[in-house]
Amino acid sequence: MNKSLYSLKKVQFKKDDFKLNVNKFEIHRGAIYMISGKLSSGKSVFLKLLNNSVTYTGYIKYEDQDLGDVANLEKDVLYLSSKLPTSFRTVRNYIDWYIKKYDTIKKNNKEVKALVRRLGATRLLDKRIIFLTPSQKRIVSLVAAIAADPKVLIIDDLDSFLTTEELKALKSVLNRKANYDGVTIIAGCRYIYNFSKFASVNITLDSGRIVKVRS
Repeated sequence: MNKSLYSLKKVQFKKDDFKLNVNKFEIHRGAIYMISGKLSSGKSVFLKLLNNSVTYTGYIKYEDQDLGDVANLEKDVLYLSSKLPTSFRTVRNYIDWYIKKYDTIKKNNKEVKALVRRLGATRLLDKRIIFLTPSQKRIVSLVAAIAADPKVLIIDDLDSFLTTEELKALKSVLNRKANYDGVTIIAGCRYIYNFSKFASVNITLDSGRIVKVRS
């Protein structure tokens, strides 16, 4: 049996009146994990734990090493928040700049162009990010993150700002990244019904606890 990519044990996060507890959980390579739950259930905190961007107690291991001791974790793990980009760069330059920060897999220009086309961003390439609509900015940030080819892609609010058709295209792209390229995808969503039969594992959070895991 393959070793888990992430292993969480007795993990706790606390801030003000909110507490998240994960007694034991494992994440495996090349699978899609979808995290759902009502407002303030802990979805975003759970994702940030895996990116080592919040303080916690307990144990999180990444590739059998303590998460806090992993050198250059940011080269392997890409965390895309729900915050929209505000750059004055053109979309073309922004995507190029963004993907150069990650070097786990050699970039293929044809693949990047195909990704831009599939997610409907071709007509945006020469426009400046700052002047785009929220929906357009979200598409651009998703294109950049997926094109960067990290080993682990973590996306908060995966369905925010996107139309039904855009979501359909995005799910197709992410399925291919996981199934053919071996990228591990971990995402939170606002509306779980947008992702029927999409994820390898569906996780439901409630009040900072995992209450359901379905594969």
